[in-house]
Amino acid sequence: MSAVSRKRLPDEAAPPPGKRTSKASRLTLAEATRREREARAKLAELEYRKRSGLLIPTAEAEATYSAQIIRARTKLLAIPSQLKRRRPHLTPEDLADLDALIREALTELATAAEDVA
Repeated sequence: MSAVSRKRLPDEAAPPPGKRTSKASRLTLAEATRREREARAKLAELEYRKRSGLLIPTAEAEATYSAQIIRARTKLLAIPSQLKRRRPHLTPEDLADLDALIREALTELATAAEDVA
């Protein structure tokens, strides 16, 4: 019985000299084509999302959210002085307690955000 050799397709790389390859490790033309189609479809989907505004650059998202967080923090820290104008009968201790509670809440939120990141 003689061994029948299979002809190698032009796009199939020959194994390095002295090294054998298994059938399972060879990439078939059909598999390579399938992978290329998949990759092109993923790129097209990303491009569509980008153009439709569903996807934005990371730096832009970070800048937007940072600005919103800073604005919220500023508003929250202004509450004690606003309350002082609306309720002048509140004592400085009352306002200091309110300020401390707000700062404590902001600290907890910042700590929780750091834990997630």
